[in-house]
Amino acid sequence: MSAWRVADRDGRIALFTEDALREAVARGHVASDCLVWREGLADWEPIESHFPRRAANRRADGVAARTFRALGLLLASMLFIVAALVSLTTLGSSALDHVPSIWVEALWIGEAVGLGGAALLLLTAWWRASRHWASAEGRGLVRILVVVLALAGAGVASLQAWQAGAVGQVAMVTETMRDYVFTYDPEARTLRIQGQIGPGFAIALDQRLRAHPVQRVEITSPGGLTDEALNAARRLETAGVSVTARGFCASACIIVLMGGERRLADYDMTLDFHASSASVDLDTEFSRYIQREAAQEARAYLLKRGAPEAYVREADRLGPSKIYRVPAVILVEPGVLTGLVDGTGAPITLVDARERLRVQVPDVTPTPHALSLDALDLNQEGPAS
Repeated sequence: MSAWRVADRDGRIALFTEDALREAVARGHVASDCLVWREGLADWEPIESHFPRRAANRRADGVAARTFRALGLLLASMLFIVAALVSLTTLGSSALDHVPSIWVEALWIGEAVGLGGAALLLLTAWWRASRHWASAEGRGLVRILVVVLALAGAGVASLQAWQAGAVGQVAMVTETMRDYVFTYDPEARTLRIQGQIGPGFAIALDQRLRAHPVQRVEITSPGGLTDEALNAARRLETAGVSVTARGFCASACIIVLMGGERRLADYDMTLDFHASSASVDLDTEFSRYIQREAAQEARAYLLKRGAPEAYVREADRLGPSKIYRVPAVILVEPGVLTGLVDGTGAPITLVDARERLRVQVPDVTPTPHALSLDALDLNQEGPAS
């Protein structure tokens, strides 16, 4: 490529390559009244006849516009990924626990359609952009990747939309489990809990523990959701408070009880071990996998906190249709419970507890036994305190 000589009005001459001169003109570094000459020209000619400033500016503007669009597309892609992660995390957590069940299914479908539509628009933009800044080979690779991502996104969105019915069904069933009530006694620094362990239970417990100086938690519950119970138990571990079962404590309630630094119970009550089961049987491989994982996590937590393996194993053997009822007085010596209380909540020794039970039930030694779930009154309440 021949060199260009540029002469300004003062007669000064500079030497440029064609590309360098074109860029200098576009940047305004060369005056419009300069003259240019290169080999092959008969005489010096105006620079505008060979390097029009407007054309150079258009080319420069075109490069800037393409660069801006590329950066915008990258930013949009990053924002989409963040939005997708936030959306999926929100729907997969307890964030929708207090949303009416009638809206949960619609939100689930809406999230799938929204993400799917946004992904389609974004991939279309990448497809079109590849025409301007990618080489022929690069354009082909980009478009192959776009097709693969589009198919994958459509599959995920379809799967999520298909699961919306099951999600709505679960939400409708668990919505009836929000009857738990928290009351705080500031004088005794005691937080009392009654009702099922339903959606949002662990968050509600955490809020009370942060809001009040709690030293003891008393719980009366027929059980509920395993994941909520595990989260609540871990929060109680962190708080280092004692937990007392009053009157009735079954299934997931025992998990919450085991989270206490000290674990107590009414001397004349039983702890009702129960195999973990799904709140709604969706009869799908995925739901069965989730249920197995939840059951294993609950079992591992109970064993880690000192529950006898024989009791946990027996509850699993009996299955979800029966409970394994174990008197509180026989759970002190193995360390499941660290103590017992009487009807007023005052501590009572194991010897006194056994003596009182012999008086109430002469010549009968309390032993564990199985009980059909149908015979269990889930609405019974513990003693007033």
